[in-house]
Amino acid sequence: MLGRRHASRPGGPGPVAGRGTEGAARCALLDGAEHSGAPDGAARSGAYGTADDDGGRAHAVASLRRCVEQYTKLGAVYDAARARTLLRSHQPPEVRRPGRPAFDDRLSPREREVAELAARGLRNREIAVVPHLSPRTVEQHVARALRKTGALSRRDLLRTSP
Repeated sequence: MLGRRHASRPGGPGPVAGRGTEGAARCALLDGAEHSGAPDGAARSGAYGTADDDGGRAHAVASLRRCVEQYTKLGAVYDAARARTLLRSHQPPEVRRPGRPAFDDRLSPREREVAELAARGLRNREIAVVPHLSPRTVEQHVARALRKTGALSRRDLLRTSP
């Protein structure tokens, strides 16, 4: 044990330090599940109030996130994947809408590209050649860019694009 502790000191937090942090986080999560009186599967899925009540679960999850970062920096792919799997099993799933990401009032990368070309004075057919789009798609991108930026003309796109 003494050799392990000293092995990670010279170069900063090494793989041994990451394993210790991961182990402590595992113990905290399992200990919280035992104290809650929940069955193993239910505690792991978060169905019962576990160690989160006293902040222990949140601390353990934060420790696991740090482990994943350390393992990734070290290139320990297997260890990072194992810690990520454990992390996923102890935190709520990320809620995302299916499909493409929404840019709301911001210009998408493609709309920005088309808007810059339109602001330089190119026509839709000329713009369509550069990113290999149809003139109709370019027309839609320009219309969305005008609406999102509040520009009154194609020349105004250059001044109003964020």
